[in-house]
Parts: sequence; C-alpha cells; structure tokens
Amino acid sequence: MLRTHGHVVHSFDLIDYRSPDQDSGGRDFLLERKLPPGTEGIVTNPPYALANEFVAHAIALCPLVIMLLRLAFLESTRRTRILEHANLARVYVFRNRLPAMHRDGWAGPKVSTATAYAWFVWDRRHTGPTELRRLSWERHDHASISLPRISPQFEP
Repeated sequence: MLRTHGHVVHSFDLIDYRSPDQDSGGRDFLLERKLPPGTEGIVTNPPYALANEFVAHAIALCPLVIMLLRLAFLESTRRTRILEHANLARVYVFRNRLPAMHRDGWAGPKVSTATAYAWFVWDRRHTGPTELRRLSWERHDHASISLPRISPQFEP
C-alpha cells in the first residue's frame, strides 16, 4: 500500500519468503545498527514474543515507528519507559477484531482472532499525552486517521 502511494519501501525479514515485495531475507532487525539512507519511519508487525525488544530498538534507530501490536501491550509496568517516556503519540485501536492473516499459499484453516490489536505510533516530534483513536479495518476510514506528514522517501 505504501508503494502504491509513492513511498520508497524497504522490506526485510529474518525469513526469506521469496516475495516480490521483500528486499531480502536473513536479516535480524535486532542486529541492525543503522537504517538505509533516507529512512524516516519503520512500519512493522513484530514477532510478539520480541515486541518489547523490537519497539525499544526501533525507537532508538528511527524518529517515526509504527507497530501493529496486541492491545494488551499497554498493560505492562516493564514497558513504562517505552510507553510513557518515548514519545508514544497515538494508539489506533480497531473497533472490530482483525481477521487472521495467512501467508500466501496457506492451506490450513482460516480463522478469526479473539485478540484485540492496535497500531502504536511513536514520533520523536510528539509532545503531550498519547492520543487514543479508534478505526475500522472493514472500511476506508482515512478521515479519522491523522498520521504525521512524511516525504515520499518514507522507508519503513
């Protein structure tokens, strides 16, 4: 979606899915020490077992970080630093549960999830309290979403 709107996107993963959208596999994000030149943001759905580490590493590397996380990510005292002191600007909570997403070619059962998810947005330019907003994945509700304006060179 970002590419269709004119953004330059780099896509990396630990696993090489041989997808035309993926730049390369075999890259461990937690070992990255710098981002590609011109990178202004990171957008990802991290492995949930490593969500704390992914968020902390991403906000240390980049001024704009957008992560799809379980809503329960808000519930931890261990995350106080990244939730209360690292410029968490907005949390976009889905009004309805996300359908389970499956890899291309998945032959297993397709189920919906009972877990609540949200987009968490950290922005170094943000001041003030975290804003909570609701959105729906079922319809294009772009009017209720206000992400920071970024240049066409946005590279998650």
